[in-house]
Amino acid sequence: MPRFYRNWICLYCYCVPAKCVLHCDSCLGCLLPVPVIPRTAAMGSLPPGMEHRELCGRLFQEKQDHVDVNELYQLHLSCYRILGLGFFIPPVCQSGTFIPTNMTGTDVGLRSVVPCRKQNLGDGPLVQRHKVLSLSKGIDDVGVLKWDLALCLLLTWVICFFCIWKGVRSTGKVVYFTATFPFLMLLVLLIRGVTLPGAAEGIKFYLYPDITRLADPQVWIDAGTQIFFSYAICLGAMTSLGSYNKYKYNCYRDCMLLGCLNSGTSFVSGFAIFSVLGFMAQEQGVDIADVAESGPGLAFIAYPKAVSMMPLPSFWAILFFIMLLLLGLDSQFVEVEGQITSLVDLYPSFLRKGYRREIFIAVVCFLSYLLGLTMVTEGGMYVFQLFDYYAASGVCLLWVAFFECVAVAWVYGTDKFYDNIEDMIGYKPGPWMKWSWTVITPLLCVGCFIFSLAKYTPLTYNKYYVYPDWAIGLGWVLALSSMICIPLVMVFRIVHSDGSLIERIKAVTAPREVNRWAKNSEEAAPICTNGGFQTPTHVIVETMI
Repeated sequence: MPRFYRNWICLYCYCVPAKCVLHCDSCLGCLLPVPVIPRTAAMGSLPPGMEHRELCGRLFQEKQDHVDVNELYQLHLSCYRILGLGFFIPPVCQSGTFIPTNMTGTDVGLRSVVPCRKQNLGDGPLVQRHKVLSLSKGIDDVGVLKWDLALCLLLTWVICFFCIWKGVRSTGKVVYFTATFPFLMLLVLLIRGVTLPGAAEGIKFYLYPDITRLADPQVWIDAGTQIFFSYAICLGAMTSLGSYNKYKYNCYRDCMLLGCLNSGTSFVSGFAIFSVLGFMAQEQGVDIADVAESGPGLAFIAYPKAVSMMPLPSFWAILFFIMLLLLGLDSQFVEVEGQITSLVDLYPSFLRKGYRREIFIAVVCFLSYLLGLTMVTEGGMYVFQLFDYYAASGVCLLWVAFFECVAVAWVYGTDKFYDNIEDMIGYKPGPWMKWSWTVITPLLCVGCFIFSLAKYTPLTYNKYYVYPDWAIGLGWVLALSSMICIPLVMVFRIVHSDGSLIERIKAVTAPREVNRWAKNSEEAAPICTNGGFQTPTHVIVETMI
């Protein structure tokens, strides 16, 4: 049963405007031990400017007997965004029981809550924990740094550093656990989900989609963005990690396996999700479409619901949040490893001496941590959403993907690229790949890019807070910082070439000679048996040089 704490005061009203306050020290129900009233207001689920006394009065009227779970969901969504990986650490460290199954539906009954009275604001650690996720009025008011969130963020970067500081050898060993454990946990959730009543309706809803939605351009934009992030396309990680392979390595086979495993995992996870959503819809007596959520809602509503019904829910809750933490860490250190590899290859004579590579990794992690500190302040939610909406937008990836296809298919030439692949793997891929590089992928990228710009809407938070013009401008600067690099480098190379304009363009677009050392060496590898680097190291970089 949940624990209820007396002597609580609404920290925003500094009085006792409410008759009662609900608190549950739970990993999955509330995630952080904070009273409902301050927690809901702190996370910005109400329009800015609404009086907190109005919030209390609205939630706890004499004649009202329930609280809408949407207020709680706003907390879960905001927690996910403001804390990122660091958010998954406090729930794992907490101990306690869960909200019973009948209290995690649409309504949270108030019959079990107890009265509260005014109390000193400085008493008890729960007050400080409540203030952890307080949201400021806007991005103009950043507020103070939240030290506990900063420590959680520091822990994630420390873990990331020790996962990659020895290079791909240590990263590969870590991935054995970080990649396999989520699969095992997903299998457990799938088995538990399909055995729930109402699961069949949820699976039916999942397998019979609405075909008319294909006429909506936004669906294609979202699908394209999801594919890019899911496969880490145009992020540099695949290229950097692939550069460690031998020249004769069958990369085409791995590409096919990656596509099947990734899409297959997404397909199977849909059964685990929608089986639980079907059960939730049956219990609440509503349509499945009303309980289906996208994005963080799946992680903080559907999965926790399934975990709370298992035997030993506390144990499964810890495993669940560890799974989320490992998934985030897996993506984090792979992306960081990709950045480190590319930079080390650009300056090998400097960064490969002694322990300079390890020191450089520590500096990169530390600078990334400092950048993340802006997102663990009272106004960090607004900063994070600004980065998420612009800097991490799928539009940037579509831009990069288009130019990659143009460079490979139209500048370098698909026939030459096919010959290189045949030289590496022993055979040519099917003709479908050639058509994809030359026509299909560029057209899809351009189409999604144009639709994204045509349907662009200024960034808002919870549909109430409108970002100021300077913040929108900063967001576009973040987006253009990666997009503008391609045309800038093109212009720079053309300007610094010799000859007429046509001759300069031909010289810049002419492919470089293939690295003969890597091509002629059957067992060419970037790492020696003793763990040191051979010279030259990476095939791709040496070919460019």
